[in-house]
Amino acid sequence: LPWIQFAYAAIKQATAGIETGRKDRSARALCYLACHFAQAGFLPLSQRLLKRSATLAEDLGDVETKALYWASSGVAYANSQEPIRGDAHFRKALPLLNKCGSHAFAVISSHLYRHLHAVIGSSGTERQTAEEVLRLAEDLGDIRGQFWGNYDIASAVARAGQISDAKLRIEQAQSHLVNHRLCLSEA
Repeated sequence: LPWIQFAYAAIKQATAGIETGRKDRSARALCYLACHFAQAGFLPLSQRLLKRSATLAEDLGDVETKALYWASSGVAYANSQEPIRGDAHFRKALPLLNKCGSHAFAVISSHLYRHLHAVIGSSGTERQTAEEVLRLAEDLGDIRGQFWGNYDIASAVARAGQISDAKLRIEQAQSHLVNHRLCLSEA
């Protein structure tokens, strides 16, 4: 049920952005929707939304909108059997997200980028990306991101054979769930 509620809320939010008639809000709404649809496996729909958002982002010339496009397309490509292309898009997005101050989206994008590195990268690369998730989240005081960052590091160190360190990181991740109500598939 939470996933259905989340999908409904995402669609309603995106629809509201599009209905404003403003190109910047429409482009961002399309990026968010594309990201959600890619993760849900609706890849052709995600690609169509990204194509439209890319056009709007180019027309606007806005750094944040371009960053959101690159991050969203990174997610889409990572989920559509084009992980190398996804990697390239994430690499373009992350510095731009931080530069324009879209830090919360930088945290989630870094976390999703770590998921990609778990598949196509070494444990060392995965750990570097995971540490960036945690650093960003700690800088922002983002509890959800700190949960992700710790479990991301746990994944990387477990891959490297450091099981006791991985268990410690899982405990640290779980400590972020105490007294917080978060909607996390990982929890």
